[in-house]
Parts: sequence; structure tokens; C-alpha cells
Amino acid sequence: MAKRGKRANKIKVPGKRTRQDIRRVLRKAGSLEKYYQWGREEQEAIEREKAQEDFDKAFLPGLEFMEENFWKRQRSPEAKRIYRERALELGEKSTLLTREEILGKTIDALWRDPKKSDLDQIKDPNVTAAWKRGLGQSKEAVKRRLIRKLRGRVKPPS
Repeated sequence: MAKRGKRANKIKVPGKRTRQDIRRVLRKAGSLEKYYQWGREEQEAIEREKAQEDFDKAFLPGLEFMEENFWKRQRSPEAKRIYRERALELGEKSTLLTREEILGKTIDALWRDPKKSDLDQIKDPNVTAAWKRGLGQSKEAVKRRLIRKLRGRVKPPS
């Protein structure tokens, strides 16, 4: 049964099971310093995941807009045919960029080091130092993650 009132927010000392878990991890680490290092690494991983979530939440609404207004209509065979006809009329050799290609180019632009003038606008040095952490391990991983989340959020055409 859930605790209510004063006892609900009270922090208790670790119980027997929690103490056993702490001892088990401490033995596995070998030393207290290694145990602290593991804790710091785990905290950094949590912060990195949060930064990625924040980046995705800021970036996905724009991708949804582009999907609904542009990319969805480009995938139809009729749109591809019309585009090829217009390209032939103008004498150009070009193809429609896919959603993945456009997203890849955008991530490439974001991945490169920002200009000095862009960094000067950011006052917090921690944000400046960690601006890439929100993106992820690699450009391809970021692109796959965003496309996966975009597929989950956008309704399929009916």
C-alpha cells in the first residue's frame, strides 16, 4: 500500500537488499574509486540520453511538417514522373532527393563545427562544449534515430 502524508516523502536508509546490491557492485568494481567512476559514467550516460531526447523533441516537429507538406507527395509515382518530365524539358539531369538524403545533409551541416560567430551567441560554456552530445555517436546513428521516430509520429497516407 502506498504511503501517504509525512511518510511519503521521507528518505529512509537503504534496506538489506539495497545494501547487498551496493556491496556486490563494490566487490565487482574492486575499489571505491572505480565504483565512483562507474557512477560518474552512468550519470554522464543519463545526461547524454536526455540531451538526445531534447534535441529530438526540438527537431522532430520541423521534420513532421516537411513530411506532411513535401516528402509524402514526392513518393508517389505520378510526382516522380512529373519531376522527370520537367527536368527533361529544362535539360537538367537531377533526381528527387529522398527523405533520408535530405535528413543526412541536414545532419552533416549540424555535425560540422559551428562558426565562431554562432558560438559567441551562446553564453553558457557548458552548452557550447556539449552541443554535439545531443546529436549522438555518429551521423548515421542520428539519421536512423530521427527517421525511426518520425515514422512513429507521422500518420501513414490514406
